[in-house]
Amino acid sequence: MANLRKRIQHLLARITRKRRFSIRKEHNDTEIWYMHLTPLEMIGGVVAILLIIFIITLSLVAYTPVLNLIPGYSGNRARQQVIENIIKVDSIQRRLDELQVYYSNVALIMEGKTPIIRDVTQAGDSLTATKPETVPPGPEDSILRAQLEGDGIYGLANVVAARQQIRPGIELMAPVRGVVIDRFDAQEGHYGARVVTSPGEQILAVTDGTVIASTWSPDEGFVIQVQHADNLVSTYRNGVVSLVRPGMRVRSGEVLGSTSEGDNTSEISSLFELELWQNGSAVDPENFIVF
Repeated sequence: MANLRKRIQHLLARITRKRRFSIRKEHNDTEIWYMHLTPLEMIGGVVAILLIIFIITLSLVAYTPVLNLIPGYSGNRARQQVIENIIKVDSIQRRLDELQVYYSNVALIMEGKTPIIRDVTQAGDSLTATKPETVPPGPEDSILRAQLEGDGIYGLANVVAARQQIRPGIELMAPVRGVVIDRFDAQEGHYGARVVTSPGEQILAVTDGTVIASTWSPDEGFVIQVQHADNLVSTYRNGVVSLVRPGMRVRSGEVLGSTSEGDNTSEISSLFELELWQNGSAVDPENFIVF
């Protein structure tokens, strides 16, 4: 214990003993400045300088945009972008809620029920809906219901009349001349009109468009598809010759190819089939074409 106490006293005496620190000239070794410091004071000074540097750095990072100047570090831009994204997500969620209310009311109207009012408002950071209120039916609702339930072109029961009005006032050119022997019947899985025509009859484009397919198979021969305006696609089947390729622009009445050379029952006739597709649904070609 005595030796340990002496060592501690000796260590304290060394770190508290003043030393002379001086600055001298290089040539004549004359002293121009000096200071008396203890090792303990030197350690305290270094710690104080490091603490001051830390405080200054922390202040610059917290209160200035200095981090934005560091490559690869987003800094305040990231926080600002997060806030903007939160606002956008909140707006999108509110819009989705409004659309859900709208479609729910449309479904109620189609079922013959009375829609309700749901006022979607923004409270704080969350979306809440007020208590629903019944919407009294107006004159427009009665007119719409009468059109949907009636026998007019907008009636839900009159599917044929509605289909005929897909392209009102527009007649398409007949792709071939002949006699229709198999008419359009979607329920039977027959989506086109089959026509008996002369062998080698030219196949004409029903209207302006762009060729999207020209393929051949043993069962149907050449099958040509043309995309027209208003999302209408015409399909020509049982061709023996194709004069077009995908990507070609064709005009109304332009020759696409020619028909096949007849079937097993006749040597002076051939079969041709035309399909029309509007918005992905098959429509009756005879509503628009006189063969």
